[in-house]
Amino acid sequence: MLIAEANTTRALHGWGPKPWVYAGYGIFQYDIQAILTDPDFFEKKQWCSMDACLSRVIRELNAKWHVHTGDLYNTVKAYNGSGPRADNYARNVFQFLSWIKAEL
Repeated sequence: MLIAEANTTRALHGWGPKPWVYAGYGIFQYDIQAILTDPDFFEKKQWCSMDACLSRVIRELNAKWHVHTGDLYNTVKAYNGSGPRADNYARNVFQFLSWIKAEL
């Protein structure tokens, strides 16, 4: 079922089907590895629910904040993993934050 859902998304981009699933589900890309601890999110297609997606992202961010208390940059970076790509992600988030603050 998850492979079929992934291929539906791939088709929207004009890409061909694949026999595997890579990446996450829902607006905040909840990682497929969570299927082991949170099967309902995947089996019941809760990725279509904004409330379900928000509860997962808030839980993830709170866990990262607990590790990096007071350090928003490293909390955001840890949300996306580690290494150069996670650094780039955090820099992008902070760039968007600066633009938002400038508009307020």
